[in-house]
Amino acid sequence: MIVLGFYTTLLCYTGSGPIWPEYATNPVCKENWWRYLLYINNFELSVKSCMLWCWHLAAEMQVYVLSPIFLLSLLRWQRFGYCLASITIFLSGLSCFLITTEYNLIYCSFVQLDLYIGDLESFLD
Repeated sequence: MIVLGFYTTLLCYTGSGPIWPEYATNPVCKENWWRYLLYINNFELSVKSCMLWCWHLAAEMQVYVLSPIFLLSLLRWQRFGYCLASITIFLSGLSCFLITTEYNLIYCSFVQLDLYIGDLESFLD
C-alpha cells in the first residue's frame, strides 16, 4: 500500500522532462485507489486499473479470506465440505471453459506446445 501511495502522489515529482508529469502517474489511480486497499481491484477492467500487477495480491487475499469456510466445513461436516469443494472446483473449470469459448481464446497445453516452439525458434533467429 505504501507503493500505491507513492505511485499515486509522489512519483510525478521524482523525474523531469517535457512529458514527465503526464506519464509519471496514471490518473486512474486517483479515482480507484480505494479498491486496492480493499483488495477488490481484480473485479475491474484492466483499462481502469492503476497498477496491473496487483491483481494477484487481490486474488490471493480473496482466497485467504474464503478458505476458512472450506476448512471449517471440512472439519465439522465432512460430507458437506467435500460437496462444497467439489462444486467449487467444478464451477471453476466451467467458468474457465465458458470464458475460453465465449472470447475464442486459444487453448494451449503442454501436448500442443511443440506447435508453438517452431514459431518461437523462428522468432528468436
